[in-house]
Amino acid sequence: MRGRIITLTAMAVIGAWAGELRAGICPTDVCVRMELDEQIIVEGGYFSVNIVADINVPVVGWGIDLRLTPESAIALAGLPSIGSAWVPSPSADGDGLAALAFPNAITGNDILLATVDLQAISIGDVELSIETTIGDLTEGFARDPMGFASLTATPTYVTVIPEPAAFALLCFAGLLRRPRKM
Repeated sequence: MRGRIITLTAMAVIGAWAGELRAGICPTDVCVRMELDEQIIVEGGYFSVNIVADINVPVVGWGIDLRLTPESAIALAGLPSIGSAWVPSPSADGDGLAALAFPNAITGNDILLATVDLQAISIGDVELSIETTIGDLTEGFARDPMGFASLTATPTYVTVIPEPAAFALLCFAGLLRRPRKM
């Protein structure tokens, strides 16, 4: 019972913290989130994800990785489109998720970093998360005049479902295979 109370308390604290992030209160220098129109995607379908940040300190550039878990469920459908406040920059890992803001640093809420086009490949639940590689100086949020900003990134989830016609066919096939009672 005690373990359950601790778990429920922890879930409430995490929920409140996530609520603060959604409400525009960023507890770190930079908070990154992903925004998409639909959380449920039809297998084979295409969709776009906006990567948005609340930036509390002056930032002159950024670089991030978009992690898809599991990797086999969703694929990139081209290079990302960098937000208009930024100048695209080459990234060491070649994913195109890097940009600069010279000569003026950028701060503010709801700053579009990039839009990424994706394709749903296989059925299932997928986590989309933002990461930076420790030791990769082209990733993170570069502060003005030097150093890196602290970062909080909130993942998002999508569910890939079968195409409606395929789903109906599977249901119909299931009805045919049902044993009949006499």
